[in-house]
Amino acid sequence: MIHIHSELEYDLNEDDKKISFLGVSNWSLDSSKMNRGITINIPDPNEEDIQNCLGIPLGNFSTPAESYKNLCESVKKAFPNVRIVAVTLRRSYSADRNGWGAVLHGQTGFYESALYDIENIVERVGAGDSFAAGLIFALTTDENKEKKESHALEFAAAASCLKHSINGDFNLATKSEVELLMKGNGTGRIQR
Repeated sequence: MIHIHSELEYDLNEDDKKISFLGVSNWSLDSSKMNRGITINIPDPNEEDIQNCLGIPLGNFSTPAESYKNLCESVKKAFPNVRIVAVTLRRSYSADRNGWGAVLHGQTGFYESALYDIENIVERVGAGDSFAAGLIFALTTDENKEKKESHALEFAAAASCLKHSINGDFNLATKSEVELLMKGNGTGRIQR
């Protein structure tokens, strides 16, 4: 088990390592989330949540990437202390088939994750929490400063993609399973 409390608690001796998270959601807090140290309600903020909650519109640009980059920049401009903005992107083709990906605008650039085509979805509940947990985990444990944000985004997107195949609201995928998916192994075959 990995404990990230030390990364989140205030410490006068190491305040440059502290991370804070702001979750924007249109879901209310319920009792199942009240005992969590970090609460990020589901779903993770998408462009509609940002528009509705923060009043920041998704601009009309020639490509979706330009629109999301502009949206993230607008959030960072409106909230100057925010260093990283991540938005999940769900494309609903049917009840059991979705496209899944995310974007992240951080301190080192703007990144788009791999796009996953998820078929035979078992459970969507918990995918947003899984994305947030994967992002927090990767941002607080990755030592490669140059690729930390892009790697964290890919890890979070892959972890939450796998969550769609797990019943219940907890992601039971292992770190190695997430990393296999990140490397392009989406076959679902048993790894020995």
